[in-house]
Amino acid sequence: MTLRNYQRLSYLATLTLLCLARASAQDVPKPQAMSPLPAEHSLKVLPLAGNHEKNDVARRVMSPLVVEILDQNDMPVEGAEVVFRFPISGATAAFDHQEPAHSFKSNGQGEAAATGWIANETPGKFTVHVTASRGNQIGETTIEMENAANLPDPTKLVKAHKSWALPR
Repeated sequence: MTLRNYQRLSYLATLTLLCLARASAQDVPKPQAMSPLPAEHSLKVLPLAGNHEKNDVARRVMSPLVVEILDQNDMPVEGAEVVFRFPISGATAAFDHQEPAHSFKSNGQGEAAATGWIANETPGKFTVHVTASRGNQIGETTIEMENAANLPDPTKLVKAHKSWALPR
């Protein structure tokens, strides 16, 4: 076999291997990325505490923030991830390390309470956004709160006719 014949044979062998590799790459389907299940707005997020309440920023007394998570059958959802989000500026609040959002898990009664937060000293109304998720189920709500600086001292309130009132 001459050098020229050897080069032709080598060239043909290389060309054959390239054609086979290209053909097999086209025949094998490429793996498809798994698409996540679409999210269903099937969870109900109901405010239990904090909605339309005031935070006493002068005394650093915060209203409780509690929601209840229910499924489509109005049954409590245990173990849902519940995220409370405060506004970034203006009248607002924050969790530890000035974080505007934090997640909590719902308990056996479907309740989740935001803890470890404090309102800033800016008076005014703000909205807390609350989202809940479990698997591909999600739900959301908002809670309206207000930071107030001049609330009456609760220790000086007296009970009068089934309601609380300031003494005269």
